Amino acid sequence: MAVNSIKYPIKKFDKDYSFTLSLNGLDSVTTYYYRSYIYFEGNFFYSDVQEFTTKSPLDIIQTGNIESDSCTVKTFINSKNLLDHIQQCGISYGLNKLPLVATDSTVTTNAIGSDGRFTLKMRNIPFDTIVNYRAYVRVNNVDYYGPTLQFQGNTVRTGIINISDYTVKSHLKINDGYKELGVCYGNNELPTINDKRAYTNTIDSLNVFSVNLTDIPFGKVYYRAYMAMSGNIYYGEVKSFDGNEIATGKCDTTTYSITSTLKITKGYESLDMGVCYSDKAEPTIDDNLIQKMN
Repeated sequence: MAVNSIKYPIKKFDKDYSFTLSLNGLDSVTTYYYRSYIYFEGNFFYSDVQEFTTKSPLDIIQTGNIESDSCTVKTFINSKNLLDHIQQCGISYGLNKLPLVATDSTVTTNAIGSDGRFTLKMRNIPFDTIVNYRAYVRVNNVDYYGPTLQFQGNTVRTGIINISDYTVKSHLKINDGYKELGVCYGNNELPTINDKRAYTNTIDSLNVFSVNLTDIPFGKVYYRAYMAMSGNIYYGEVKSFDGNEIATGKCDTTTYSITSTLKITKGYESLDMGVCYSDKAEPTIDDNLIQKMN
């Protein structure tokens, strides 16, 4: 035997004197040479020399693809020998290109199936950015990582408004950690929660939430979905629709009557309607001449 060889004595044999042995503590991506031996009456007798090359952690630890809306990752450990020596395994994820257990978000488990698979759900996913993640296993207090994958972080998507009842159905990519969901709207081209808003804490199994807008402003109305989470507000894309409006009718120069049209929605139970007029180009209700109706 070579000076740097490791000897694994065997004391239990099968009936035909065959035996099985698992080798431990091997380095990854390393070629090893091995042969069997017996020690008999003070002498070693050897079989022929064989060789094998260990796999890299990227081959052994296969990071699974993420299930988008549930944020679940199914990972496969392709090594039966390794399963017996794993102290911990999990998923590390974050904005770093190579997320680490020590510095990034991590979910862990000790439950690995006999088929070498484990499933974990990531939580508190960053918003509107690319998130990197990879599986890892800990053996002899050393962490080994699988390949790094990535996905688009949590997003809130603004739905199309139903003009008949002014309902907006929006979608949250990952149903996790939200405090409040809603739609903010107004004449501001970039509406925020400081404008008008309708909100809910209810979301269905498809991560869809629905809110009804009231007190629709006059003119062009801009709206977008939002999510409140841990003191932060995240917004979806801005969309728009035509809000309430009033159109001035033609004046009948014989009777001097004017028939105007008003597009109005619920929320305005009391309105002061009429026609203001004067010899100025842009009359207002501050002018002297005004005809009102209720």
